[in-house]
Amino acid sequence: HRDDGDGFDAGVAFRIASVTKMVTATALLVLADQGHCRLDDPTGRHLPGDITDRFRDSAGRGYGAAITLRQLLDHTSGLPNYFLQPSILDAVRHDGGRRRFTPLDLLNLAAAEAPPSSPGTARTYTDTGFVLAGLIIESLARRPLHEAYRDLVLDPAGMADTWLESSSEAPRRPNIASHDLEEHDITDMDPTVDWAGGGLVSTAADLAAFLRALTRGQLLSTRAWSEMTRWQPGPEGYYDHYGLGLGRYQFPAAQVIGHHGVWGAFAFWSPELDAIITGTVNTGKVDRRPLLGAVVRALTD
Repeated sequence: HRDDGDGFDAGVAFRIASVTKMVTATALLVLADQGHCRLDDPTGRHLPGDITDRFRDSAGRGYGAAITLRQLLDHTSGLPNYFLQPSILDAVRHDGGRRRFTPLDLLNLAAAEAPPSSPGTARTYTDTGFVLAGLIIESLARRPLHEAYRDLVLDPAGMADTWLESSSEAPRRPNIASHDLEEHDITDMDPTVDWAGGGLVSTAADLAAFLRALTRGQLLSTRAWSEMTRWQPGPEGYYDHYGLGLGRYQFPAAQVIGHHGVWGAFAFWSPELDAIITGTVNTGKVDRRPLLGAVVRALTD
């Protein structure tokens, strides 16, 4: 951030953006482990028609209800990405950060666009699937998303300084790091622009605790972790491979598994090195792959 002359403190809280997708996917997999759902359930089994029926193809046929939970989490849902809509980007950059969006507002923005592909036929990065996943988590857990996160993931992983910024939950830290996007100071942006696709605030220590708990089998069953890491190519332009809310980059010396977010956050685990690489830069849309590759090289040289 151009006004941050002192640099980050190691304990600073920051918006983790799409790193949230790992938490959303984990929460839904915990519910699957508990027997509340299965990954190949259709979305329409867990959400009412007034939500799923708003998604229609060019011929007017509804397709939302048939999308599976797995497809919501692995970016093969065929859902348009509301986060690319001008109203979202304008709200982030220009509206003083005060335009509010409910999850249904976000879904309506997506539903106004034609689907990029039929469900299950292509892997196209979209936040929309994770908003639907968040609504399903609320329905299955019978509580608001921030409470479900807390019970299913955050408390079991020991993430005391992480919270859903757009919720009624009180912030766990008084301040969060400054953020800059395309020379716009977006520190005061309204956090309702992403919700279950990217609405958490966390710290480097909490993200490390999450990855330790996740990768050591403390949050999910062996079967659920196997499903989460069933790697497929893409999505193009984002990761070498993707599982369920989890991306992978392969470097010559080691792989790293995790996620990054648009505002600068990243959280990855290298199984070969048993190392966790997590933190943030505070200028958005910076490619984190070169940074991750440099850290891997430094740890292996």
